[in-house]
Amino acid sequence: MSLTARPNRSRVLLIAVLGASVPGALITWDLGSALSSVDYILRTWHLLTVAAQVLFAIHVFTAPRGSLPRQGLSPVQAGLLVAVFAYVLAQIVLRGGIVVYFSGIGWLVDVVFFAALAVWRPGHAEQVDKIWLGLGLIALAHMMIFAASLYILRDVPDYPWIQRPPGFTNIRHLAYLSAPAAAAVSVYFLIRHQNAALALLCYVGAVYFLLVSGARGGLVGMIAGIAITVGLLRVFRVPILRGRLVVLVLVSLVLVPATEPVRGYSFDTIIERFIDNVDANFKNLDTARIETWQAAYQLFLDNWLWGTGPVPLQFLAEDPPLAGKNHPHNFILQMLHQWGLPGTLLICAAASVFLLQARLADTQSIADKAPTIAIVSCMLTHGLIDGGLFYPFSVAIFLVAFADLTRPKPSGGGSL
Repeated sequence: MSLTARPNRSRVLLIAVLGASVPGALITWDLGSALSSVDYILRTWHLLTVAAQVLFAIHVFTAPRGSLPRQGLSPVQAGLLVAVFAYVLAQIVLRGGIVVYFSGIGWLVDVVFFAALAVWRPGHAEQVDKIWLGLGLIALAHMMIFAASLYILRDVPDYPWIQRPPGFTNIRHLAYLSAPAAAAVSVYFLIRHQNAALALLCYVGAVYFLLVSGARGGLVGMIAGIAITVGLLRVFRVPILRGRLVVLVLVSLVLVPATEPVRGYSFDTIIERFIDNVDANFKNLDTARIETWQAAYQLFLDNWLWGTGPVPLQFLAEDPPLAGKNHPHNFILQMLHQWGLPGTLLICAAASVFLLQARLADTQSIADKAPTIAIVSCMLTHGLIDGGLFYPFSVAIFLVAFADLTRPKPSGGGSL
């Protein structure tokens, strides 16, 4: 198969099944032509992620009593989750269409998955730490495969890297995984005594990809997540290992010029994108994004009551600036145009009720959940300027983090 061949259904199906997994990163394919609606759904609906969410929910809700640490939901919490589920289901039934069915089902799975996460109660804070270290290892593995692909394909002319990275449909989509991973493991490195070398290695891999791929939104999100969390650690007097903070800063500074050998491929590193913006006097830095936001806001105003349903923008608009885009690069505008004002307020109400039980008013709670706080802060910031809260694998990461953030303090604490 040539590098510029039309994508075939079998390869699209493979990327859909394997999705953002490490095995999925070993399969690449071309976006040289427009995809059908079925191909689009398969491409963006990572079936492995969805299957993992469903299996986890089944495990939590069917486990024999006493075999799994669980906590009940309050009537208000349960009622709001049921209301969100019913609202999405009503949209699916009334609108119909294959894109609505698949995208809507993804939302239903997310609601059930979050309910299972909210019910599950880890017995110790270190269990959650292991999840975030695992996320760091996944990001590191993706970076290693990406680096190997750069070496193998270095002599292939005009290779469409911006559209055909290993395991993803756009080279910067990996930032939706790498940015929260980097935020979590960096904070872990700063306050935990265990697994320091592993955390630092994962940080290097994740950040280097962000720099190489030119993922500005991912870098902004990561920096925001780390800064917000470190600020909270200082406010609540959680000890930060200052020597490691110096190491983290020095490593980050070294990684920036280390992107130089990657220049020359058909994508821009963070340095190249910065230079391009300097040459243009930063006049065009945000123009395209602002135009997209304005158009998405107008789409919401035109459908403020009922929304457009769980339909990506490219199926709603044929003209720029929305044509060809999956999402408006802002999760608030995404919710508004998809679910309308009532649906968005319902989702926000459900999230707020869970946040009210987040007991983050003491030093131990902040210390235990510091990596989680970094992920939530990173992904919310990133989601305001990019599509990190659109794709199933990154949404699943956020839901795991948000559920942990709002979960009552577990017995025991992290290893400070």
